[in-house]
Amino acid sequence: MEYQQLSKDNVAYEWVLKRMNVINTGIVNLERAVLTIQKKINIWLVDDADFKVSDHLGTEAILNYTPRWPLIVHAFSAVFCLGSSALYHLF
Repeated sequence: MEYQQLSKDNVAYEWVLKRMNVINTGIVNLERAVLTIQKKINIWLVDDADFKVSDHLGTEAILNYTPRWPLIVHAFSAVFCLGSSALYHLF
């Protein structure tokens, strides 16, 4: 049996290689997610007759297109949750 002598450089190289593989996997997953989002936005823009197709989405189009009740419900639920938490931690 022969034993391979490991040097610090070899161990550091293997560690860096593993980290680079993790980063590469993350980049590939991010690219897939961006492509999926672009496809869904394109479907949304093509299928919606009321929405104007342009190079950028203006704030007027987004604010007029989105109903307000989900935003209000979300804000009130956040206030309720934080208030309940604060009350619980007082006692």
